[in-house]
Amino acid sequence: MKDIKWIDSRPKIKKSKLMSWKVKDYTVTFDKNLYSCNCLGYTYRRSCKHITEVSETFRHKSSGRAGARVV
Repeated sequence: MKDIKWIDSRPKIKKSKLMSWKVKDYTVTFDKNLYSCNCLGYTYRRSCKHITEVSETFRHKSSGRAGARVV
């Protein structure tokens, strides 16, 4: 998972495409406070590393600079 490309920014729905070093790209969608992904891990476990990566990125973006405390 080298890059994250934001492909949709409609209100309350966020969609991200993760470029993998492998052949397959994965799409993570955030809608109504729920994440989903089109990978097999999410299909079977309802959780995956792609969702973890995107949710961490959203959290860091919303809190300001990475590592900086927003008051």
